[in-house]
Amino acid sequence: VIREALAGYAVANEVIEAERRKGLATMTDEEARDIDRQLYASWQSLPDWARVGLERLDLFQLESLLAMRRAFQRMAESRTDHESA
Repeated sequence: VIREALAGYAVANEVIEAERRKGLATMTDEEARDIDRQLYASWQSLPDWARVGLERLDLFQLESLLAMRRAFQRMAESRTDHESA
């Protein structure tokens, strides 16, 4: 099940990355600067409490990814231990 999910994520990532590259290849410098200005303006318009919330969300996401990585590592080690026994 996990392998199937990971394979699905890999395929989705390939499609998303290809679409991103295609969009970037056709984007003008002015379009890129406009997107950058919009992102900066939206960040600046956030109240301080929202920025702290976003920073906490980033930290939570990072902690979640690390926990998942550790779980996969333990699972792989367990599988290796069972195969060598």
